[in-house]
Amino acid sequence: MSLRYLLLGTALAAPLALTSLSAAAASVTYSSNGTLSSIAGCTNPATCVQNGQNQIYWGGQNGFGGSPSPYISSVLTAVDAGTTTDLDGQNVTLGQLNWTNRATADNRTDDSFNVTWSLSNIFTSPVGLGSAAFNLNIQNTQNPAGDLILNLLAASYTANIPGYVMTGLHFEEEGRGSFNSLTGIWTNPEGYTSTLRLLANVVTAPVPVPVPEPASLALFGAGLLGLGLVRQRKNSSAI
Repeated sequence: MSLRYLLLGTALAAPLALTSLSAAAASVTYSSNGTLSSIAGCTNPATCVQNGQNQIYWGGQNGFGGSPSPYISSVLTAVDAGTTTDLDGQNVTLGQLNWTNRATADNRTDDSFNVTWSLSNIFTSPVGLGSAAFNLNIQNTQNPAGDLILNLLAASYTANIPGYVMTGLHFEEEGRGSFNSLTGIWTNPEGYTSTLRLLANVVTAPVPVPVPEPASLALFGAGLLGLGLVRQRKNSSAI
């Protein structure tokens, strides 16, 4: 059999042995809602203040009456996003926290306390829902070391968007802080603002193509081989 017919047979048979698992990016329209609530663990409740549904501040300074305020205290804000359209569905911002870390007096700042960040997303195109509840632990270290926010694990987020899947779910920090994705710890130096975003790709769910059974492939290959041999015999007879 000539090399040409062998290559032809191989080219025809190869696609049958492959399974397609490719997924396509999608345009995504959605809204994001984040709240901060359920402050717990403040030994002096007056040093941890709820400011509306999406902001808390904590820690006072000597010489300012000792009372916390958004202007002299550390501030954590859950940022809401209105209806947003992401054209390619890549690195969609599901939620965002802004953290301003200010140096506060040790005797007017709790070393550690908890707050719940509740995040919800409504997807209108494609249609679906996503949500997570992060039980954040805020740790105020001895100055001048930076402070910590713990328990930020991206895997806590779940979504149900029929016909679509989320890939590459992760947190990304912007600013002077840092984030460790393995431990879920967010660090921010004194005197700086750091932003943390939860990102993911929204893609169409891959649809696998059935793979022919080995017996079918063998039969198809034998047929191609026989075709090549017949052609070879015809060529020999013509000489």
